[in-house]
Parts: sequence; C-alpha cells; structure tokens
Amino acid sequence: MFNKWNKTKSYLFNKLGEVPMGGGMPGFNPLQVFISVGLRVLSFLSKPAVQIGLFVAQGVASHRAAKKLEKEGAEILLQKYGTGGAMPVIYGTRRVGSTVVYMNTINNRELFVVYAIAGHEIDSLI
Repeated sequence: MFNKWNKTKSYLFNKLGEVPMGGGMPGFNPLQVFISVGLRVLSFLSKPAVQIGLFVAQGVASHRAAKKLEKEGAEILLQKYGTGGAMPVIYGTRRVGSTVVYMNTINNRELFVVYAIAGHEIDSLI
C-alpha cells in the first residue's frame, strides 16, 4: 500500500512540475493536486466519445423510466366492466379509470354507456 502511494505521489508531483524533496512532503500542495485531478476528469468528460456515451446512457435510462411509468399509468386507467370491481375512494386530485355500470344499444345504432368514476360524491372533474 505504501509503495503504491509513493508511486502515485511522485506521479502527481511530476505532473504538477514539483519534485518532492527527500523526507516528508515539502512542496506538497493539496489544492494543486485537487485542481490537477479535477482538470483531468473534466478533460476526460469533455471528449466527444464520452459525451456520446453519456448521452446514449441518459436516453436509454429515461426511455426505460417512461415505459415503466406508462405501464403503471395504463394499469391505473384501465377500464373495468361489471359490478364486482371496487371503485376507488378519491381524496384530493387523482387520475383514475372508470367502471362501466350500464351499457345498452337501441336498434344497433345508438350506444348508451354510464361510467362510474367514484363510489361517492366528487367536487369537480379536471
């Protein structure tokens, strides 16, 4: 471990233009080391290949998140048929699907459908 630190320390000092004197760490400036490492990280991240890779990775991650939310939203807004399904109790503002409670046709031309949003009184629809 100590040998690795000596190699790293001498590498950093040589890159900063400072050569450590023997014994201890005279001439060691942590701020210059921090700035040097920061500049190297910045130069690496500003390369076009790295930028394209980060752009693609961010796009893939956001696409996966959007598909996951779309799937969850489709499950919430699923339209239900029948009288056995429970209707949600809505507090505040919420996006919900409907339940078909009545459906009828007249002469196969007109369709009458009654949708239930909630099983209680609601103040408004947005």
